[in-house]
Amino acid sequence: MKIIKQTIKLIRKHPVFLILSFVFDFLFFFFLGFFIGLIKNRLNELVTILASSIPTAIESIDVVSISGLLSSADIKPFISKLLIFIVVFYILIFFVFVVFQGLAWWVANIIVKQKSFRKFFIPFFKCSLIWGIILCLLHFANLIVDLRFIIVKVMRPEAFNLLGSIFDVLFVIAAVLAFFSLASLKVFGFFKIKLKKSLIIILFLFVVFALAQGVPWLIAKLSPLIALIFSFLLYLSGFLFLRVYAIKTLK
Repeated sequence: MKIIKQTIKLIRKHPVFLILSFVFDFLFFFFLGFFIGLIKNRLNELVTILASSIPTAIESIDVVSISGLLSSADIKPFISKLLIFIVVFYILIFFVFVVFQGLAWWVANIIVKQKSFRKFFIPFFKCSLIWGIILCLLHFANLIVDLRFIIVKVMRPEAFNLLGSIFDVLFVIAAVLAFFSLASLKVFGFFKIKLKKSLIIILFLFVVFALAQGVPWLIAKLSPLIALIFSFLLYLSGFLFLRVYAIKTLK
């Protein structure tokens, strides 16, 4: 409770930084949504075309197999385009993250311990790059699994995408580890933290996301607009609280 009170006190002492953090988080989610929408529409088109091409591809090959379908003349061009769009997507998201989340995390560091931008940014970029690569690889592997499952589903409608669910869990775990890395500015910072501290921070992560999802859902029954505004404010203020709390706990 002591660190929670200190975190709230620190944030209240720096209203300008609260506003700046709010702005940086807003810009991050704005551009994130913009680029995701831009890329996602094209990806959905390619996936739809790919799914509709599978029956034709099955008829054109001698032995039906996953590798055979992916290398068939009907499927291969779409796979290449899909890979290009995915790589472009990763680069754009990384750039947006480093710019806006970098500024948001810097604000949180200033609130706690007045770290210069240069001393902050170099380890931040290093952590972001390494964990960004890990998260991209997990996400890419999951996409490959989902792509494979689309083909499997055509041949076996009763199939269940268990491997895809496993990758979803691994992605969430990696995202949590990345949060600890950014909070401590150490690539594998999580593994140098006491278990009790780690569990408390993870609990707060869960509580903030649960409140941001659950409370607006209840308010939405009265007013969808108020629920949207409340969710927006809770998310953005909650992010700053989580950053400052984690940095203060781990310093």
